[in-house]
Amino acid sequence: MSRRALPALVLLIALSATLTLAAPALAAPPPEPVCTNCAPAYERAADDAGVDVTVARSAAVVTLAESGNATWRVGLVLEGPDAEELAGNDSLHRRLAAETTGEQFVGAGPGRGFNRSSGGGPTFPDAEHVRYYRFSDPEFARATVGGAAVVTKFRPDLQGANYAGLGVDRVTVHSFLDVMHTLPGVDTVDGLGGSSFTLTERHGGLATFEPSTGVLGHASTLPSVVGLAAVLLPVVVENAAVVVLPALLVHALVTGGLFALLSGSFPAADDRWRRGIVALLAATATLLTLQPLLAPLLGAPFLGGAEPLLLGPAAAFATVAVGIARPSLVGDSSPKRLAVRALAAGAAVGVVAGTVAPGTTGWTFAAWAFEPTPPGATAWDGLGFALTVAGPTLALLPAGAALAAGRARAALGVALAGAALGWVASPALYFRQMGLLVPGLLLGFPAVSAVLLLGSPLLLAGWVLGEDRSSTPPGA
Repeated sequence: MSRRALPALVLLIALSATLTLAAPALAAPPPEPVCTNCAPAYERAADDAGVDVTVARSAAVVTLAESGNATWRVGLVLEGPDAEELAGNDSLHRRLAAETTGEQFVGAGPGRGFNRSSGGGPTFPDAEHVRYYRFSDPEFARATVGGAAVVTKFRPDLQGANYAGLGVDRVTVHSFLDVMHTLPGVDTVDGLGGSSFTLTERHGGLATFEPSTGVLGHASTLPSVVGLAAVLLPVVVENAAVVVLPALLVHALVTGGLFALLSGSFPAADDRWRRGIVALLAATATLLTLQPLLAPLLGAPFLGGAEPLLLGPAAAFATVAVGIARPSLVGDSSPKRLAVRALAAGAAVGVVAGTVAPGTTGWTFAAWAFEPTPPGATAWDGLGFALTVAGPTLALLPAGAALAAGRARAALGVALAGAALGWVASPALYFRQMGLLVPGLLLGFPAVSAVLLLGSPLLLAGWVLGEDRSSTPPGA
């Protein structure tokens, strides 16, 4: 195999893997509610049977076992011309409930509520026409090492399910285990021999229940960490293939063409260029730092609620500016070492910003497992955000030095490595599965544009540093 054929083969394998993972999403079913067997499904079954009723109110209690299996207890308040007849016809209700739930059907209750001693259920004491039924759901949660259970039903998946609300007005999840953490923005309640949380609107995410007995007792978080990792790490791999690989392909095409034009064409650097590049880097760092104050003037936040985390990338750009203006302050003007030190500075500031600025962005499983209701941002978010923004751009610093020496391939390799580091570190990859090849390709263009826009001063800085080192006599 020739050397030219090898990159083509690697590219073909990468695209094949991306298409393979994207294929299920391209054939995704329509969005469904969390409870696919609740109010909408019961109304459809009634309509198919010629029964004219609608669901006025609804609620469900999910009882979770240690094995991860769950039993749904659904209560419906019926209205319509046939509501009174259906409320008194047990056999008809049982048939509709069985058609609604299919093989998961467990039973249908004739009364106004369930006996608390049998596990509890929703009650409507003031309603006139009420019907209840039960069904099993073995996929509601996953059992993990150590006896914990990770609730996955509220997490959007690759097939695009669970985007159409709850399916009922209120869902309560109850387990005889202890809640280690709930969905974002949801409180837990202890009682009835266990823990529970209640939703009245859809909240995406994962929840974990953990046994309170064992060697370490309730202090142990290992089962939750293991369970979250088992659920989320495959998400990272799939997102990397579906989103990052196509974006890297776009990055390779755009920057590769640009680097081929720029390679070896840089003019000799002088102090005027150096001062201009330092000013560009300082201005970029200032804009990133002041963005929360400038956002209202621009009419909308530049990056939504993630403004405090921009302090990490700002610190990285400031470090490079100092390294060019005063190399002795950073210890070395080598483009590679300066990029690494700038990234370290950005990561450190990002961790601090994520810690002290709650309510800015999402969660990562590493920190989320330790808090029942975590803040909106964590140290891990700050680190991930710094790597996401600063990683791809700082890679252009040594890339610029390579271009100054006429090594376009080396420059492209460094740029792609930095982009891969940054985009895979994105906190969003841990929780959201894009599931489409096309968005991955389309996301590549704004991602590359942002890299080149923010990174152009770094590319020029690398060129200046490369020129400085090549003009310095050996041993000087």
